[in-house]
Amino acid sequence: MTDSISYKVALKDQKKGGEIELRRFLVDKEVSSSFTYLQEKLREVFPQLKQNDFSLSWTDEDGDTITIASDEELIIALAEQSGPLYKLVVKAKTQKKDSVQEDSQIHSGVSCDSCNKKPIEGYRYKCVVCDDYDLCGVCEAAGRHPGHNMMRIANPEMVFPQRLFKRIHKMQERADKQRTRQD
Repeated sequence: MTDSISYKVALKDQKKGGEIELRRFLVDKEVSSSFTYLQEKLREVFPQLKQNDFSLSWTDEDGDTITIASDEELIIALAEQSGPLYKLVVKAKTQKKDSVQEDSQIHSGVSCDSCNKKPIEGYRYKCVVCDDYDLCGVCEAAGRHPGHNMMRIANPEMVFPQRLFKRIHKMQERADKQRTRQD
């Protein structure tokens, strides 16, 4: 079994002023310092977060509430807590008013080529190298398609011609060649 980090997360709703749920879950150590991965995992563990914005925090040894909004801040939170159980607090913000925006985050007819989730909800990540390779946010954050650049697509109505991806890939190859010549 791979090494993992154990979290105990309290979900609080700012409207209701209190705790709604308390959950425990594991995250692989390989992705434990990825704030993006943790956000996607929290949306998976707490489905109501898919419709709400939220903030993430922890309590330090002085009793201060420290907000986490980046990989660096997540690493600090993990380093400062004694473990093996890491305690975090998620505060759900007010529900998104624009339900059309939520619907636009559903990529109908597109499945994740790693976990086979269909449809992809939230951000879709399209490989700029492969002709037909897409990932959901959780799989992209976990690095399930290494070595290839991915393009984040928020709005499923945006259609990109395949030749655009091939041009981006060629530009990347040229930049890599120039870097290797300089070394």
